[in-house]
Amino acid sequence: MPRPVEPALTIIPISLWLILFLGLTGVVYTLVSMWKENRFGWPLRGIIWFTLAIAVSCVVIAFLGGYGSEG
Repeated sequence: MPRPVEPALTIIPISLWLILFLGLTGVVYTLVSMWKENRFGWPLRGIIWFTLAIAVSCVVIAFLGGYGSEG
């Protein structure tokens, strides 16, 4: 019979992967926002797109979190 896994040994790596994922997502959104801002020459458009992208990513993470906690 396998031994039960300590919750801390599961939560810590998952937390670190989540931090890495969110950090990389933020970097990608920032780079795309800067590229769009430079391409169109209107800084406000890049800022609006960046804010929208962050809001959409938060909604996706919330849905995935809710989906994972079911059952």
